[in-house]
Amino acid sequence: MLSAFKRNAMTGSPSFYPIYPEDIKYKTWNEVTKPESKAVVLAMMDTSGSMGLWEKYMASFFFLLDDTFLTDKV
Repeated sequence: MLSAFKRNAMTGSPSFYPIYPEDIKYKTWNEVTKPESKAVVLAMMDTSGSMGLWEKYMASFFFLLDDTFLTDKV
């Protein structure tokens, strides 16, 4: 209705009528659903004597990649 009032005021007759269908505007919004998860991931590394340096390195590297993958998906 405000656009009809402005249009009519520019022509010299400040009134609301006539109101055209393109003058009627509605304020709408789009609801965005955000996925929510509350998962817990526990990672434990074996530090006993059965694991050598290479195995410890590979385990820590795997957990680093796993953590990076999971935090990027959020």
